[in-house]
Amino acid sequence: LQTSDCRLKASTISSLPHLRLFHESGRLLHMALDRIHIDPQVCGGKATIRGLRLTVELVLRVLGDGYTAAEIVTEYPELVLEDVYQAAKYGAWLAGEQTSAAS
Repeated sequence: LQTSDCRLKASTISSLPHLRLFHESGRLLHMALDRIHIDPQVCGGKATIRGLRLTVELVLRVLGDGYTAAEIVTEYPELVLEDVYQAAKYGAWLAGEQTSAAS
């Protein structure tokens, strides 16, 4: 597994509010994503896991490469299973956001 350059930098970050609104199957849901942090000063503003400088993108790419959540937390012992699950939930929410193709 490869690590992100962001992971190697040290600093503290602040998080956005922990509650986010999600739209799923026509219902508005409140889903706590308290492990997902976004700070413009950290990792270029990418979403990170608990400010550990492990990006959501990295976790999703590793999942996409076929690793299980258990294998990811073994490779990155600072993570716990809930970190991986919340990264997947966040990615699913982003993928579900309505986009339009440029003309």
